[in-house]
Amino acid sequence: MDENTASIVQSRWSYQLADLVRRECSQGNVVIVGVGHPLRGDDYAGSLIAKDLLRKTKPGGTVTVIDAENFPENILRVLWNTKPRLVVIVDSIEAGLSPGSITLVDLDQTTYPYFSTHNIPMKVLFEAAPEIRRTVLLGIQPGSHEIGESLSEEVAIARTTIVREVRKIVAEARRENNIG
Repeated sequence: MDENTASIVQSRWSYQLADLVRRECSQGNVVIVGVGHPLRGDDYAGSLIAKDLLRKTKPGGTVTVIDAENFPENILRVLWNTKPRLVVIVDSIEAGLSPGSITLVDLDQTTYPYFSTHNIPMKVLFEAAPEIRRTVLLGIQPGSHEIGESLSEEVAIARTTIVREVRKIVAEARRENNIG
């Protein structure tokens, strides 16, 4: 994928996510869940993104960020308590793209189960969740998910990009909805 194509793809997921978050924040809660195994290289990206967001994103309001690491089933309690309209799962996924590519898809549109190193596939997990209006997957194509490896350069860049964009999206949605 050349630089111009990557920029267009990046813009598309960012605009789509901004529209979803803005719309759903105006009517209820949004939960952003980072998922990833800490020992599996690029697979850890979703969890690291959640950790980054938790560090500098103002808590409260209608947006909740959760770092589920390799145990996404632990978020069910939060989902039952908040009953979000939108859940954004940030995870590495095998989508056949170049490493570090970012994609946004409805969880319902993923194959069952999409590539996962987690104990419970996301589709199975969300079958047990309370009624949620929409669940999307913000996926990052891994280069490697071997045990003991660190993030690849491409996935590290995707991590930085997602954190920057999601912070902007959340701040804008909070401003528009007077959430502070």
